[in-house]
Amino acid sequence: MFAFLNNMKPPILFIRIFRFEYWPTYIIYFPVVFYWTYLALRSRSLTFFTAVNPGFKKVGFLRESKIDILKKIPKKYLPKTAFVSKADGLNDVRKYLKQQKITFPFICKPNIGERGLHVEIIKNYDSLNNYLLAHEEDFLIQEYIPYEIELGIFFYQLPDRTELGISSIVEKEFLHVIGDGKSTIETLMQHTRRAKMQKKRMANIFKNKLDYIPKNGEKFVLEPIGNHCRGTMFLDANHLNDPRLLDTFSNIAKNIDGFNFGRFDIRTSSINDLYEGKAFKILEVNGIWSEPAHIYDPSYSLWKAYKEILKHHKIMYRISKMNHLNNIPYMSLKDALTYH
Repeated sequence: MFAFLNNMKPPILFIRIFRFEYWPTYIIYFPVVFYWTYLALRSRSLTFFTAVNPGFKKVGFLRESKIDILKKIPKKYLPKTAFVSKADGLNDVRKYLKQQKITFPFICKPNIGERGLHVEIIKNYDSLNNYLLAHEEDFLIQEYIPYEIELGIFFYQLPDRTELGISSIVEKEFLHVIGDGKSTIETLMQHTRRAKMQKKRMANIFKNKLDYIPKNGEKFVLEPIGNHCRGTMFLDANHLNDPRLLDTFSNIAKNIDGFNFGRFDIRTSSINDLYEGKAFKILEVNGIWSEPAHIYDPSYSLWKAYKEILKHHKIMYRISKMNHLNNIPYMSLKDALTYH
């Protein structure tokens, strides 16, 4: 519906209004509430979704602990990771870095958080101390994985494993500009739509590099963190689906007790390496609130996106129903409404 915008240079406000990838989540998902209500009626429970991933603490309802989930994954697939309590100070963090052999640069991210909020690359102790002072919450320190390919791989399985599959693959194209050998970073950002929409934030980050002139054809990455709110373009990568991929992630899922539905966010050195089950790292696993993020591909229509969202909700319902028949309880509505 909005694919024509890819070949135009409309005003930023126009883009934000007519491209649903920029809409607030509550607006996108408002129509889905009606289908959700239908599934709840069929389940006879407004909290039917809480039986989907019973192995997650509080069944993964709203505030999923990243470290609790990562602990369930074989270490060979994980970046070096340390948990930092909100009560810890700089000296404690130094100790954790030494214990885990994590060096600069590394990633700091909230232990409980969504959509890239408060995720930062830390390059020195000054920026680490600033992060500690600015964020009074538990967070993770994770080694920076320099692999260029970042994917979100949505895996699901029925509890008896009679049906399983990869239902969505999204590739994340990091925010960047391409040099022409003449223009500065600042000028290139002004003439690159996605970068222009992030210009104020980027200007603050690259204030000492705005006058740099990339070589002709040089790709200058502005944001190496693959989150939509940071300008990353989400691309439909379902063409990468392959039986070898399903084998790899179904075997990983076997190690995660009570996990049936969610998205693995990974980085890999190449697609061939990924197919062979090597040279990739799992950055995090998102549970029942995972999105089939390929729907945010600029070529996707809103109608097509809704079809994908409803398809995934139906899968969630089927998993929940089977678990409930196997004596997995739904969380009570009271517990769900008061859960923190």
